[in-house]
Amino acid sequence: MTIRTESSRTIASSVPAVWAYVCDVGRWPEWAPTVLECWVRGGGPLQRGSWVEQRARDLGRTHRRSEEVTAVEAPRSVAFAGRMGTSAARWGMELEPADDGRTLATMWVEVDLAGIMRAAPGLFRGSIQRVSDREMAAMKAAVESAARSTVSRIDRTREHERLIETYRRKAEHYDVTSRLYPVPGYPQRAQRLRAVRALGLRAGDVVVDVACGTGLNFALLEEVIGPDGRIVGVDLTDAMLARAEDRVAVRGWRNVELVQADAADFGFPTGIDAILSTYALSQVPECAAVIAHGAASLSGGGRWVVLDLKVPGSTPGWVAQLGTAVVRNFASIDEWIVRRPWEAIRGAMQDELADSSWTELFFGTAFLAAGTRDAGGVR
Repeated sequence: MTIRTESSRTIASSVPAVWAYVCDVGRWPEWAPTVLECWVRGGGPLQRGSWVEQRARDLGRTHRRSEEVTAVEAPRSVAFAGRMGTSAARWGMELEPADDGRTLATMWVEVDLAGIMRAAPGLFRGSIQRVSDREMAAMKAAVESAARSTVSRIDRTREHERLIETYRRKAEHYDVTSRLYPVPGYPQRAQRLRAVRALGLRAGDVVVDVACGTGLNFALLEEVIGPDGRIVGVDLTDAMLARAEDRVAVRGWRNVELVQADAADFGFPTGIDAILSTYALSQVPECAAVIAHGAASLSGGGRWVVLDLKVPGSTPGWVAQLGTAVVRNFASIDEWIVRRPWEAIRGAMQDELADSSWTELFFGTAFLAAGTRDAGGVR
């Protein structure tokens, strides 16, 4: 007596992507609940005649089992044969393209019932069907999660490229044009000075300037830390760093290190005294993670200060328009407003640092967030 079950799911990924996932037997434990470990005997790809070895756990015991690959038609179908208890069993996956680049994936199972299984075929069919349904749901979730992660990486790369090109175009005249944003007279320098003072720096301190641009903060920092201190300027854009390098050379500073890196990927030096970011961190989608990574690198008593832009809250309409005008020159305004990064920054400062403070500036169009790492080195 032979029973057969089928379980299908439409997966939001291409046939080749689903096929690659199914054939990666090392990942079978992600979707097969009884599989603890899985590998191809002797290594190599799945092909007819090869054997898949498993360390599995079912019915409360851990054991080894083997399945032979009986058919492979890449990238559409693969079949296996093995044992299910005392019964001979076969199972396989069939993939068909669906609309919108999706894949219709079907898992089938056939069991030649033997022994006690013959006494209750309906019971065993129902049990196999339920397991197959769970496995297909888990496979769908895993593949779609991987696809979303890939899309996210692609989107992030594109956003990086957009930002780099934007600031490459601005770099040559940035020191002049930045004074005009959003309108002539916006108090950027006064706000920068206030941010530097909030760091509580002393002579000889080490400070990281995140998204330093052309180095507009460097002179303010140098006045406090002096030649025995050190500045690490980090920026994503090569052209902006080139202007910063020119600034350093002209001023004769020998204590400035420039690093081209995405703030989200930058490895903060350990034991630093302060971290500063001005008018930039809100453009980093992972801004909360940047704050957490930086906070972990601060020495006890070290300070993290963020000066950035925001959309005003309950304020007159003309002020809200000014707030959006501030950002329009720096970021994708629609995405930025929806994301509301200033809230993530505020939350991260409160979570990661002690003595956190939040001050809104210039009618709520900017904010100054600051916090201290506990002297004990932990929050």
